[in-house]
Amino acid sequence: MAHSNFYFALIAAVLLLFCARVDAQPYCLLCPVNDLDPTTPVKKNKPVTYEVLDHWTCDSAAQTLSCFYPSSTDPGTYNECTYSAETGFFVSNPLNVCVGSATRESECDEAIYQGANGCSAPSGTTQ
Repeated sequence: MAHSNFYFALIAAVLLLFCARVDAQPYCLLCPVNDLDPTTPVKKNKPVTYEVLDHWTCDSAAQTLSCFYPSSTDPGTYNECTYSAETGFFVSNPLNVCVGSATRESECDEAIYQGANGCSAPSGTTQ
């Protein structure tokens, strides 16, 4: 009987260890500086430039961070890339121009999404 209690406690401790999520430090998210929409023609052995972040919005309730970049194919409009604030991964809008994940930072000084604290502001601009 004592052995079965010991084994049960050991199995429970191992399961708890594997199932418990422990964040050693807070994470913070920033929009990627560039999207993947080239502003110059893509040519072999030639450098390519990409659109630069213009503005962003952050929604603590929906836990999303949306980043807006000027569209090189449709002047006067923006490419919107939305990321999950929980994971940092891309969640919606034009996959062909969005970077796969937001920039994760351990320092939260200038971060848009600040982990458990949510959004630093509902919107902002880089201009």
